Amino acid sequence: MAIALARWSVEDYHRMIAAGILGDRQVELLAGDIVEISPEGPLHASRIRKVANYLRSLLNGLALVSEAHPITLSDSEPEPDVAITLLLYLTSLGNAILNLFQTRYFRRWKVFR
Repeated sequence: MAIALARWSVEDYHRMIAAGILGDRQVELLAGDIVEISPEGPLHASRIRKVANYLRSLLNGLALVSEAHPITLSDSEPEPDVAITLLLYLTSLGNAILNLFQTRYFRRWKVFR
């Protein structure tokens, strides 16, 4: 017998948060699944801050660099450690920069388009 899992929409997820159903649990919505995430420790926070500051200095004026903020997509709301939001008029340059970071600096890199 196959088990069918319920997929949650972003709207459902937001309603659960507003209603307090998820309480103080650290979770994020990934492809319709509510996934618990591990708490951030001081070493992790320090490294993320350093990476984000480095990226801000490198991309100053080209992109917005944010730390640990939700990104609302059609069926997900991940909270990446660092997110680079490209400015619309610099998309091709931004893609070149992302490709550079994907290949040279980061082993695990997620790009949401």
